[in-house]
Amino acid sequence: MAGDPERLARFRREAKVLASLNHPGIGAIYGLEEVAGHQYLILEYVEGETLAERRARGAIPVEEALTLARQIAEALATKFFQDAAAQPPRGARTSRGSACRRRR
Repeated sequence: MAGDPERLARFRREAKVLASLNHPGIGAIYGLEEVAGHQYLILEYVEGETLAERRARGAIPVEEALTLARQIAEALATKFFQDAAAQPPRGARTSRGSACRRRR
């Protein structure tokens, strides 16, 4: 990656986006460091079982899978709603003091 400036730039951009997320279901990124030409993310240590470890124990019952899926969806939605709050929706008319979406 160090030899490819485009990949390195993308890695840094994505690290900044991930670091901006704030949700209990998303581990925090504390920093991006370079040592001896290698890029490292400084991540929050989160105790507990990973999803891969849970899957390795066997089939996940439907109720547990739904709980996990809901938690993952809520964490992913965090970024979507942070972005949506930062900019008006497409087609919004902010010049009149209101923002409304058109129905299609």
